[in-house]
Amino acid sequence: MEEGIVNSIIQSLKKINYSKRINFNLYNEPLAHSSFINILNRFSDNLPNAILSTNSNGDYIKNSKLLDILEKNGLKEIKITLHMPP
Repeated sequence: MEEGIVNSIIQSLKKINYSKRINFNLYNEPLAHSSFINILNRFSDNLPNAILSTNSNGDYIKNSKLLDILEKNGLKEIKITLHMPP
């Protein structure tokens, strides 16, 4: 997502003191993008009452260190999906 769009979303939600859920995915893997933690941190800093969440297929979670980093940057929930082979 372009920087200007991210800024616009943050500022619009900040104006209304948004405090509900923001889920950072639909049909993608947010952890695959190198700027995800930075974007997560910016939303957390500007919207401290929002519930920041995401889904992951788990491919990028190699140990608990990443989970700690996500939590420190404002992630409140993560759902890790399981896709069993046939």
